[in-house]
Amino acid sequence: LREVKRPPTFYNRYNILERDNFTCRYCGRKAPDVALEVDHIVPVSKGGSDEPSNLITACFECNTQKRNKLIYEVPLMRKWGQN
Repeated sequence: LREVKRPPTFYNRYNILERDNFTCRYCGRKAPDVALEVDHIVPVSKGGSDEPSNLITACFECNTQKRNKLIYEVPLMRKWGQN
C-alpha cells in the first residue's frame, strides 16, 4: 500500500505564515499585496516531509514557478538556494 501524506493543517499553515512574517521567502513580497501559500522546500514527490523545517512561505507566483522542483532546479531561484 502507498502511504498517503496529508497536507499541513490550517493551524500549521498559519504558524508557518506567521513564522515567516507573512513574507514570501523566495522574493520578499508581503501580504496583503500578494496571495501567500505554504510550500515544501523539498517536494513531497522527492521525499520531502510535512515537518515545519521543510515548509516555507511562498507567494502564488513563486510557488507556481517552483512547482515540484528543488530550488536549484529553477533558474530564477538558484540564487536564493545558495544563501
